[in-house]
Amino acid sequence: SRCDFLVPSVLRRGALSVAVATDGKSPLFARRVRKELEEILPEAYGEFLEILGEQRDFLKETVPDEQARRKLFESLVYSDILELLKKGMRKEAEEKVKQCISSLQD
Repeated sequence: SRCDFLVPSVLRRGALSVAVATDGKSPLFARRVRKELEEILPEAYGEFLEILGEQRDFLKETVPDEQARRKLFESLVYSDILELLKKGMRKEAEEKVKQCISSLQD
């Protein structure tokens, strides 16, 4: 009652963090929502984010044109790579990354 410091319930998937807060009204409910999010956001989301980070660094070094780089990165983000990772198909996901980049660099 003498402070306004609140700690959210946090879900982490690698570098991805999702925080749920209820302004102190119900920390237990925040935990429930976070647990529901755990089912919606499996570990594959963190894995996908790592791939995106690697490709972002690569594209920044190899594609000087910002618009072209953005288009390449969008093709990765909106591809089916995440779905492949959710199915445990890491090799296929890596191949899809190569396809996305090579198809737009040609």
